[in-house]
Amino acid sequence: RDLLLTAAFAVLGGFALMHCASRRSLRISWIYSSEGNTHALLRSNKMLLLLTINLTNLGCHSVFSILAAFFPQEAKAKGATDEMVGLIFASFACVIFVASPLAARLMSRHGKSYVYIAGVVIVSLSTISFAVADALPAGWPFTGWCLLMRLVQGFGSALEETAAYALIADVDPERVSFLLGITEMSTGLGYMVGPPLGG
Repeated sequence: RDLLLTAAFAVLGGFALMHCASRRSLRISWIYSSEGNTHALLRSNKMLLLLTINLTNLGCHSVFSILAAFFPQEAKAKGATDEMVGLIFASFACVIFVASPLAARLMSRHGKSYVYIAGVVIVSLSTISFAVADALPAGWPFTGWCLLMRLVQGFGSALEETAAYALIADVDPERVSFLLGITEMSTGLGYMVGPPLGG
């Protein structure tokens, strides 16, 4: 039940971001000078973008941390060893480490907004799929599925976080340090909120 609530939380954040981060909603466009260099960035919904990024960031990181409250006990009841539980948790950060450079290349090719939306959608779908693990048989079917979904979740997080920082830098380059600090606050708050919700 906790996992299903977590999945619903992630999906709501994903769809809210899809709505707010569309080109039509944000209306972010570049104006070029006669020399061809970037002259200014128009930002019609800057506060909406920043609010959406931080709320989604809060939701995603609470999703990532909510497992700490109950998953180890549930996994052991399904026959998982301590080492496997540790591997499932560690695999998430490992994928973020490996996939973040790929996210940068994808942003150059497809744009920051699309990579951001894709990341949140992947996190949402993988969290829903993670909830299915409770219905799987004990042993390797359960642990293998949890490990796979955690890897996918880490990939989505790499896309989402990398694109989020890039979008914030575009929105207000003069206050980027302050805005990134606010984003890190929402990250920390998400990690604080998750375990009590899971417990």
